Amino acid sequence: MIRIFIIEDHLVTSAGIRSLFRPSRDGIAITGCVTRIEEALEKADPAKTDLFLLDLWLHSTNPIQNLRLLHLAFPGKPVVVFTSEESPIWQQKMMEAGAMGYLIKTATRNEIKSALERVMQGQAVFSVSIETFDRERGFTTSSVGISNNLSRHQQMLLKLVAGGLTQYEIAKGLDISVSTVEKSFRNLRRKFDVKSNNELVRWATEHRLI
Repeated sequence: MIRIFIIEDHLVTSAGIRSLFRPSRDGIAITGCVTRIEEALEKADPAKTDLFLLDLWLHSTNPIQNLRLLHLAFPGKPVVVFTSEESPIWQQKMMEAGAMGYLIKTATRNEIKSALERVMQGQAVFSVSIETFDRERGFTTSSVGISNNLSRHQQMLLKLVAGGLTQYEIAKGLDISVSTVEKSFRNLRRKFDVKSNNELVRWATEHRLI
């Protein structure tokens, strides 16, 4: 029996995970479910937990710090990240920080079950695009297809800001709200873990995304 403790701030998602597995049928039991990392540190019983299933983007927290806190509080307990974030950058960061798995939320029940079983056997399990990870060289653009993670709209925004346009000018030219443009760039900065649009353009240029 694999006993899982879920840390997920979207209640619909956590309820969906609960509904996927039956202990008698799947050999998987959900022993706890919380929405905040602090709750997990307080409530998770290491004697009743084999594995943590961790949402990458918990509200107002740092993903890597969350992983480190779990490792410190529950040494030896594997952590599998369960997220909608498909950026290879975050897959790499979490693997380097010690996560044993990185699963996308579109995975099927059988895929999740197989991944959890493999993790309990000591194997690192990541999404299909990350299978080519090299522990010495890390990722390469060709191995993970970074450009495929950008929509045409995102590529266009990057080209416009790289051309020197401000967010206001981009919004006016595309006839959309400034807040929409700001949100798009905020998501892109978070996606590639940079702090400014200038860093974002530099990173995208270096990786031939624009």
